[in-house]
Amino acid sequence: MRRYLLAWAVIILLLTTYTNCDVTSNNAAFKAQSSSTCGTSCSGTQNEDLLEIKVNIPDTPSNYVYPKNVIQFDIGGACNEAGFVDNVITWKIINSNQAVIRDSQSLGLNSECHLGRFYLPVHTGTALTGQHTLVVEIFGLSEDGQVHSNLVVGRNTIYLNPQ
Repeated sequence: MRRYLLAWAVIILLLTTYTNCDVTSNNAAFKAQSSSTCGTSCSGTQNEDLLEIKVNIPDTPSNYVYPKNVIQFDIGGACNEAGFVDNVITWKIINSNQAVIRDSQSLGLNSECHLGRFYLPVHTGTALTGQHTLVVEIFGLSEDGQVHSNLVVGRNTIYLNPQ
């Protein structure tokens, strides 16, 4: 019995001191939904190639259907901040003329990746009609203040389909 208790105590001790810097993701952070949780203790492991975001929506991966009278909805999903000391997640709504009509930055609605997950409130301002696109992106912020992005897996484009 003592042997089992000792084994469990060692396992718990090891798990509580584990720091996950996830610098070997190979762009598959969403399989294990892991993320950097180490803050500045991962200094030197920052890699913009590993910045990733995946929006979880109930429809097909790039099409979000919602009631046409809705002017606010929430999205969330998995993310990987790739060892950066800080990160920011933004959204913007683009109309069919490719003009940005709303964005999280101007509304103060940016978010961040925390423990491999994120949540974002999206405010459309008015009920949308016609084709609009929602672009969600994660940015890594390094210690020297530089902003890093990954245009391949660090950005999700979603077609808004109010019905």
